[in-house]
Amino acid sequence: MVVAYLRQHTFAQTQHYLTTLEAWAKDQETRIPPDLPPFSQQEDLASARDVYEDLATRVLGLRRAAIEEFKAQVWNRFRERALQHLERLRDHFLKQALAAVLTDLANLQRERGAAQTKLEILRNTCVRERQELINCPRASNVVVVSQGASDSLADDVEHGVAAILHSLSQSGDSDQLRAAFLRSGTAGEYDPLELLGRRQEDLMAQIERAYEAQAQEQATRFQIRSEALHVVKAQLQNLVHFSAPYFEPSPQWRPMPTPQSPNFLFASQAETARQLAEWANEHLQGVKFGTKDSPLGHFVFFYQETPGLALSDLAIAPAAAERLDAEESKPNNPEPTRYTHKLGRRKFDLRAQIGMAQQWICDTLDLAPELFPALQGQPYVSYRTPDGISRDVYLKDDTNVREFIQQNGLDSLIRLLAEGLARLGRDQLVQRMDQRKQQAQTREEREALTKRYEEIIRTVFPPQS
Repeated sequence: MVVAYLRQHTFAQTQHYLTTLEAWAKDQETRIPPDLPPFSQQEDLASARDVYEDLATRVLGLRRAAIEEFKAQVWNRFRERALQHLERLRDHFLKQALAAVLTDLANLQRERGAAQTKLEILRNTCVRERQELINCPRASNVVVVSQGASDSLADDVEHGVAAILHSLSQSGDSDQLRAAFLRSGTAGEYDPLELLGRRQEDLMAQIERAYEAQAQEQATRFQIRSEALHVVKAQLQNLVHFSAPYFEPSPQWRPMPTPQSPNFLFASQAETARQLAEWANEHLQGVKFGTKDSPLGHFVFFYQETPGLALSDLAIAPAAAERLDAEESKPNNPEPTRYTHKLGRRKFDLRAQIGMAQQWICDTLDLAPELFPALQGQPYVSYRTPDGISRDVYLKDDTNVREFIQQNGLDSLIRLLAEGLARLGRDQLVQRMDQRKQQAQTREEREALTKRYEEIIRTVFPPQS
């Protein structure tokens, strides 16, 4: 039913309809008085004596008609008061019903917003993944020396001949070269007719001798080694940094001294390796690159090693050991390291981090969308960079969220969302969570919401030790 409805109505139309309906219900609920006045059965009959004892109506014979008319007026007034009281009684119960309807409309608005958020995140994810398939981005540690469609041998010959003729015409040596080619071998005179009596092999050999210098210059014009060194030098600092081991040691860790450098640059040509190592060492502090031969002629490998590094030297080691001990100490634990494995996937798997971030964003916007400002319909949270510059994370922009996680980590995004939810207060947040769980249609959905909400409460309002 929902899918059929969304095929004919947009989210904007649904939001407009719900907003209009909610405004109308609030207006009707406000107009109804909060208290129901009591119903009085008393009727004013002070004028009854005048009707029954009036001399004029008696003389004219109209007393019976006057009494009937008086009785009809009394009963009509009583009937109108009774009907008005029934309307007030109806409105009294209607006011209570409208209050419940307003709550349901507010929940429906939040569900609509959550559904729209999920679809927008799905759309952005599909667009990003499709764009990645189209663009096929190159790895950051690959440097392209030359690209484009390669020429055929005939094209190279044609371009080379044109370049030689252009060079000769510019230098003014074309007549001298032609004279040397036509000169007779015996008398030293110019005799073009002599060419007619020569064999084809002799003519080809003379052409090669005459144009050998120019041909060699064209053939050696493009040198892959010189081109590679020229291009790679501009990217060398990034290549050196990308080859460095990625880890965060503890403050007490010191690198182990070694008699030989553990850093090597592998290349097939010794001169190329020497030149690259000399440039690369300009970007290294301490241990420098050595050079080693490689059988792969078109590849250069940068290898760096940190010898003597133990797990206990990592900055995360104390926290990881404490958490592992706490998990393994739990009774009836069938898999002592299951939380460690899950933590590892969440900390280092970017796809898993983005999935967790999307779930946090959906739950946060579902519980308290009014706490987050929006720009052109895009809710966002603000933060400051290490330089003190204020920046925004647009929560429904999957690419923007992905870039923020890559630069600052998932914990930073969760902290920003938790700070926003904290402004709501613990009691109000728990109340909204309970209302949301009451809307769950299945037991599994309610249990999933309970687990996520427990994690949100622990994160937003951590227990005091």
